[in-house]
Amino acid sequence: MIASAHTDHGALRTSYVFSYGRGFEVASAAFTPAQVGVPRTVYVYDVRNRSARRLGASDAFTFAVAPNATAYFVVTPVTRAGIALLGDEGKFVPDGRKRIASLADDPDRLSATVTFAPQENAVRLFGYAPRRPTVTAVTGSAGEVSFDKRTGRFAVSVSPSPEQVHEGPGNDLVHQAIISLQSR
Repeated sequence: MIASAHTDHGALRTSYVFSYGRGFEVASAAFTPAQVGVPRTVYVYDVRNRSARRLGASDAFTFAVAPNATAYFVVTPVTRAGIALLGDEGKFVPDGRKRIASLADDPDRLSATVTFAPQENAVRLFGYAPRRPTVTAVTGSAGEVSFDKRTGRFAVSVSPSPEQVHEGPGNDLVHQAIISLQSR
C-alpha cells in the first residue's frame, strides 16, 4: 500500500510518500515522481536510511517493505539552480508551510523564507546539490554549510531575524529568516 500527500510552494511541490506492508512476505513496491505529483527531476529521500537518489520524473523508485513494516520518503524537486531543498532536518514534514513559508525558484538561486516558533533560536535545513551551495541570509543569519561531495547532501543552521512579522491566517507574530541558496 502506498499513499502520498504534498506541500506546494508555488510551482515547487514536495511529496511525502508512505508505504506499509500488508502481507506476510516482503513486498516490492515502486512509484515515479510524476505519480506522486512531482513531474520533474527530483531527489527521493529515504527518511529511515537518511539517503537520497536523484531521479527523472518518469523514473521508477523501487523499494521493499517487510511484513507489517513501513517506509517513508520525501520527494523534492530539483530547482532551476540545481538545488533540492528538503527543509528542516528535525521535522517529519521537513518543508511544511509552517516551517518553510515560501520558496522562490529563480534561474541562479533558490530563496526560502523560514518561520520559527517563539522559543526557537535556530533550525538546521538540509538538501542536495551538485556542488557546495553558497547560503546567504537576506534576513536572520546562516551558519557554515556542511557538504558531502560523495552524496551531494548539504546542511546549514539558520537563525531568525529579531524582528517579528505577522503570519496569516491567524495573524500570529513570528520570527523569520530569508535565505538565498546558490550552487556555483
